[in-house]
Amino acid sequence: MTKTGRIRKVDQFTTCKGVFQGGGCRGFAYVGAYKAAVDAGVVFTEVCGTSAGSIFAAFIAAGATPKQMRSIVDRMNPDVLFHVPWYRKSIITKIITGVRRGYVIDPSKLEEILNKELAELLHMDDVVRFYHLRMPLTIIASDLCRHTYKEFSREKTPDESVAHAVVCSSAFTYFFRLQDKRYTDGGIVSNMPAFALKTSNHFDKILAFNLLSKETESVKDTCSFDILMNVLTTITNANVEVQSQLVPKCYVVPIDVRDYGALEFEKIKDKAWLNALISQGEKSTKEFFDRKQRPSANLTAHEDMLNKSIEMRTQISLISLNETHDLAEIFVIAHNTVWSREMFPLLVGWFNDGVKVNVYCESPTANSQTDEEARRRMLRYMGCEIYEVQTTLPMIGYFVRRSGDKWEAIISNDATGKGKYYRTAVDKPLLKSALNNITANVPLLGAPYQTVGNTAIGIKQVNDAAIISMIQQEPLYQGASLSFETIALKDVEYLTKYVLNYKYINIDLIHQLYQDANLPPFSAAAIDFGQKESLVGPPVLEEHNGKLYVIEGNTRCFYCMRNGIETIEAIVVRNVTAPLPTSGRYKYEDIILTDNTMYFDTRYLNAKRKYFRHIERCLRPSNTYLV
Repeated sequence: MTKTGRIRKVDQFTTCKGVFQGGGCRGFAYVGAYKAAVDAGVVFTEVCGTSAGSIFAAFIAAGATPKQMRSIVDRMNPDVLFHVPWYRKSIITKIITGVRRGYVIDPSKLEEILNKELAELLHMDDVVRFYHLRMPLTIIASDLCRHTYKEFSREKTPDESVAHAVVCSSAFTYFFRLQDKRYTDGGIVSNMPAFALKTSNHFDKILAFNLLSKETESVKDTCSFDILMNVLTTITNANVEVQSQLVPKCYVVPIDVRDYGALEFEKIKDKAWLNALISQGEKSTKEFFDRKQRPSANLTAHEDMLNKSIEMRTQISLISLNETHDLAEIFVIAHNTVWSREMFPLLVGWFNDGVKVNVYCESPTANSQTDEEARRRMLRYMGCEIYEVQTTLPMIGYFVRRSGDKWEAIISNDATGKGKYYRTAVDKPLLKSALNNITANVPLLGAPYQTVGNTAIGIKQVNDAAIISMIQQEPLYQGASLSFETIALKDVEYLTKYVLNYKYINIDLIHQLYQDANLPPFSAAAIDFGQKESLVGPPVLEEHNGKLYVIEGNTRCFYCMRNGIETIEAIVVRNVTAPLPTSGRYKYEDIILTDNTMYFDTRYLNAKRKYFRHIERCLRPSNTYLV
């Protein structure tokens, strides 16, 4: 519990990639697992799957919600999927059929139905190809001609049918017809293909969903079929264990489905059986998140080692918001104070939790002096102590002292936004020595501006006109009309498909302030520092040709949608003659939550700087801000 009495708990897996192992009809457990992951706050940015796992990964990549995925599964009929109720035939008949034809099941109907469901999710009437999907999808199949694996993805096979790739990966050897005369079950080469995801940027961790198999007490060495099935199970299970250990930041989510058989297709129509399997997937995944929602100190040695290179702003957010709330002091080492506007919600949280914040920065340049002075005023009103280092800083980052003199740090020597994370007892003397070398004999730039007795930063309502009059000073809004309105978020469009994870995590702090003040999010308001107040920049949307586009507040709009808040208070601007600043047009389902540092040209499509609206600059002009 925080010092203000609130209970906060941040999800350590907010932005993840998802990998789904194969496992036959046991894969229906993923319906429950996906629901549990979404309920825990997970936002998948990319997915990958093998065999049955590829089916559910494809639905996620097409934008399916947990509710939609369950509806799809409820519509599945094995008699239709496999042409004939093959599972009702005797084992002898199945073997004879397989020997005569080379397979038992023709999955062409399965491919047709999968494409129909994917097309419906994407509001299409054609074959769904990889480039149509809302997020990147990778599917692995085994290539018997090249004796290796085949990777289907937006990057390598953009024009391939997704449903066909799923069938190629799911064509379990002998039971399903070989696809394209070469492709069979991907689980033979990689039943947990996390390796296909490790080089991309929009993630913090990989969640690998693992379907546990029942151990066999003994193998019937006189029965070739029993030996074959145990060999295949060993191949697929062993490579899950090996590959998950070789991929950085890969966390295995064990789903206990040991009481279910991979080939029990005849039971799909049994709703009690299906519901129990789905419930088991949800239960196992919830248990994983309950275990992992612990402070970073509870990570295993393997996980800690793999967390050494991280996005600094995301990591300091996770350190600050974990459930122990035992932060005592934070040292921010930075060339300037630009970060303070980006990390404003976290600064509010630090102040309200009674954390002492020390900021060490270099002398401002002539071009940045006015902006630097404004940001430093803000930091002092938030209770920070600011020190100006007269030389170039040798490193940047965050040093954290917890109660009991426990130390953590995220340190970088470059401008990538990523740094090294240190937290072990062995690191402590090194961290304290490095910090002392920077902070020794550095002058304080005046005491913090604090009202006596001001123990918390709050939020208060202001008149709509106070904010509108400031934003109306944007040159591109001359002649336009502005008004606060209640907006239904499902209908808005975004100009970028990227939302930064650290901003998403921290927006919860501002939303909490609105809730404490009984104000609708994100209505006209100001942050109350005690002596001064700072206007809160609301979401700003523009109307063009009858559609609303988010100009300011992507993170808040996305946060609300993710958390079931369907409407917000926002400023709507109409009659803008200037064109929108970028050609990107995205729906909520297209948004990618990313831990990657996004530069201007990569975050926006065909952007034109001269048309960007400077909302923050209008709302908080540096020469008068908090003067």
